[in-house]
Amino acid sequence: MAKAKAKTNPYMSRLIFHPYFKNISYDQLAAMEPELEPGAIIIRPSRKGTDHLTVSWKIDDGIMQHIDVSEKEKSNNFSLGKLLIIGDEEFEDLDEIVARHVQPMVSLVRDVMTYKYYRDSSGGDRAHLNALLQHEKSFNPDRIPYFLSSTKERPGYFILAYLPNKNPHFELFSVRPEGFKFRQLIFPTLDRMITWFKEHYNDAVNYYRG
Repeated sequence: MAKAKAKTNPYMSRLIFHPYFKNISYDQLAAMEPELEPGAIIIRPSRKGTDHLTVSWKIDDGIMQHIDVSEKEKSNNFSLGKLLIIGDEEFEDLDEIVARHVQPMVSLVRDVMTYKYYRDSSGGDRAHLNALLQHEKSFNPDRIPYFLSSTKERPGYFILAYLPNKNPHFELFSVRPEGFKFRQLIFPTLDRMITWFKEHYNDAVNYYRG
């Protein structure tokens, strides 16, 4: 019964005036997605109710991350709460969420996608990445080739694919407002993360199976 109710729970229009806010549903956003540029931000009502919002931002074609925002100190159901919460972080308004939480991640994603060893893999196709690695290895047998790529399976994460021997390895790293998270460590820049990876690639890790 609860599941049936959740499926029919409508999106409630909200009286929120902000350049990134739109009174649209997830399906309407999905229809718009192909026309959006990477880094585009849309704030919309949440199916969780009028005390939540969803901040959606485009990472790559077909890949959007959706962030749940909890609202507190509301004057009515349709207005914006005076206190906004993402996880354990508090924000005063939507501008602060965009500036302090989303835009830093947009900038970091741009760094990844303009990196010299970034490759499009149609959303994380490991066979495609393996073919790229094997091709690179054939030209430079003594080198350990590596590529970065986005993944549809885990929006907000990227694949780090590399070939230390005959078998490709795949690991995930995520984009956070404070930097890149890789192997439980936070790196403020992509260069710092890659430098650390080159020194520790052979450490025991749990590889991404996809």
